[in-house]
Amino acid sequence: MKEKVKNSNGFSKLESNAYLIILICLALVIGFLGGYFLLSAQKPTEKYIKQKTLNYIKNNILPSQYIVKIIDSNKISDTLYALVVGIYDTNNSLLGAQVLYATSEGKYMIFGNILDMDKPLPKSQPPNQNAEAQTKEIPKTNKPKIELFVMSHCPYGIQMEKAILPVLNILKDKIDFELKFVDYAMHGEVEVREQVRQYCIQKEQKDKFLEYLACFVDSQNSDKCLESSEIDKQTLEKCIEKTDNDYNISKNLNDKSSYLSGRFPIFLIYKTDNEKYNVQGSPTLIINGVAVNPQRTPQAILTEICKAFIQKPNECEYKFTNNSTPAVAGSCG
Repeated sequence: MKEKVKNSNGFSKLESNAYLIILICLALVIGFLGGYFLLSAQKPTEKYIKQKTLNYIKNNILPSQYIVKIIDSNKISDTLYALVVGIYDTNNSLLGAQVLYATSEGKYMIFGNILDMDKPLPKSQPPNQNAEAQTKEIPKTNKPKIELFVMSHCPYGIQMEKAILPVLNILKDKIDFELKFVDYAMHGEVEVREQVRQYCIQKEQKDKFLEYLACFVDSQNSDKCLESSEIDKQTLEKCIEKTDNDYNISKNLNDKSSYLSGRFPIFLIYKTDNEKYNVQGSPTLIINGVAVNPQRTPQAILTEICKAFIQKPNECEYKFTNNSTPAVAGSCG
């Protein structure tokens, strides 16, 4: 019988190879676990990411007179947090809220653009979706066409609606105004349904629309506003049903595979106009085909619209006595 060949340690070659393989596997496992725990220890906490985002906004985006707080946060993937940022005045009154995103390693913030939070934002290039469009001169017409794109539950869209409503009541039929909607909704089914409702009221009961809208932007209570503005509900329901079928409203709402970025239901009533003007978010104000971004006060909006008249009417001289402080120029989108 052949004897096993022993090495200098007294083990056979087969035994030596087996031990060597075991040692290598153990080293790999220990290395993997060590690396995992090291990376886990180094990964920023949610608290750190929120604080870093707040500091970046304070130092680079918002004027110092505003207070910013994280109202809510949600880890939507292994690499991304959704943060709801509240903006307050010095009396701690909420002016509006904005959804933005921060990467889980705490480096980037997504707010219209991708911003590196480790680098100061150049002062000469603040994030402004309409900056390029505002360099264009507004064409003058006898009856300016005003198109305001919003999401019905976007705080910034509501700010703009509140600011423009007094102007619409002053200028009346001297302008051609239409409220339109961004081609996706960031605030769920309640927003989709409300936008169809507003579309139908404006389309078929236009004489009651501004009264309804004024009520809604104050209360966000559609039932109350339908009653107070005396909307014909039977006519409204017929329009909602037809619009739902014409633009696949419910179908797109239920088909999550069609959602923008997998998160936001598409809303296609004004899809062509959104593409025409490259609408990026709520609010977007278009005057005679040109995107403008005035301060969100009645006086500033009246001044901007009056630039579009060939001959300014007397109403352009109107001075608003209750001209509110300009709202924070944020957007949903």
